[in-house]
Amino acid sequence: MYTYTGKILLKGSIKAMLDIFPPDRFIRVHKSFIVSIQKISRIERSRIVLNGHQIPIGRNFKDNLEKALHI
Repeated sequence: MYTYTGKILLKGSIKAMLDIFPPDRFIRVHKSFIVSIQKISRIERSRIVLNGHQIPIGRNFKDNLEKALHI
């Protein structure tokens, strides 16, 4: 997990982490990534940009992301 203060190593699955985070503030966008909805700067085709970092959007997660962001 990456935060403003650095990297945190967690044991467990992405799904287990997603179950802990508030669903109205976080969304899974790839099999390996959960992002804070508030921190998304922009969406470019198949990736999200947040704080200068590019995160891929998985094909299986794109529809859910578009629904959550009302795109």
